[in-house]
Amino acid sequence: NQIATVLKNNSVEIVYSDTYEPLDMDEEIKPITKSNYWTYNKEMIASITYYESRVDGIILVTSFPCGPDSLSNEMIMRNVPIPITNLIVDESDSDTGLITRIESFIDIIEERKKNG
Repeated sequence: NQIATVLKNNSVEIVYSDTYEPLDMDEEIKPITKSNYWTYNKEMIASITYYESRVDGIILVTSFPCGPDSLSNEMIMRNVPIPITNLIVDESDSDTGLITRIESFIDIIEERKKNG
């Protein structure tokens, strides 16, 4: 996967949302949203509430046009206080543009850590 390769080449440790096993998703998503009907999005939001204090930033990867992801991602970006970027990808995205956006996000996180 191109995103993982760019992150690893920039010495970024990756934590995937699916490695977290939610205990009570309906409770765990409450800091971000009162309700969410889509199981995958609930799992992702629960993992974000768990990891947000343990990571420096979040990359949301969304396939275009996914309605549930768009709604969930908006709630996440409004309610999570760490840097977040939303990469909306489709088959026409160029690798160069994707790489540039990821590298720019890494730069933002590094600057934030320096200026703490």
